[in-house]
Amino acid sequence: MEEKIITKGVFSKFNVLPLIPIILSLIFVPFSVFLISGGVRDEVIQGIVFLLIAIVMVIVAIIFVFWMKGCQLFVSDKKVYGKTSFGRSVSLPIDSVSAVSKGLCKSLSVSTSSGRITFWLMTNRDEVSCVIDELLLNRQSNVVPTGSQADDLKKYKSLLDEGIITQEEFDAKKKQLLGL
Repeated sequence: MEEKIITKGVFSKFNVLPLIPIILSLIFVPFSVFLISGGVRDEVIQGIVFLLIAIVMVIVAIIFVFWMKGCQLFVSDKKVYGKTSFGRSVSLPIDSVSAVSKGLCKSLSVSTSSGRITFWLMTNRDEVSCVIDELLLNRQSNVVPTGSQADDLKKYKSLLDEGIITQEEFDAKKKQLLGL
């Protein structure tokens, strides 16, 4: 059976996270130039410190851009897969997914027994979360029959084999017992 993509994550084109350190650095640079131009030794040292802080903030902004560049998320009927921060590829079979949760900055976390993968800044995270929730609920409803259900199926199978009931009657009873 071919895999069918049900939904995909849509990530924000405008990333506000890099803007925060850039705006702060734009405040720090003129302030540091003002302190350095004062000529007093302590002010020059403070100005250099503020200038270094501004440079670090610009570097942090660049890291944010590369962190989010190329994120992808696809949900199919068989797995959750895509690329997370820094382009790291992930593929999680639906059978191994234990939970899905929403967090800050429009994040969506998919949990398994071996860890959690988080996708940030998804504009449609609610839709994707609902799809994964639905897949998890469907998986739970397709459980193996209990002992009594299995015994009942065996009885109806023997009745079918003996010709007491028809194939259609057996199939209907099977669906009823398994809740299909």
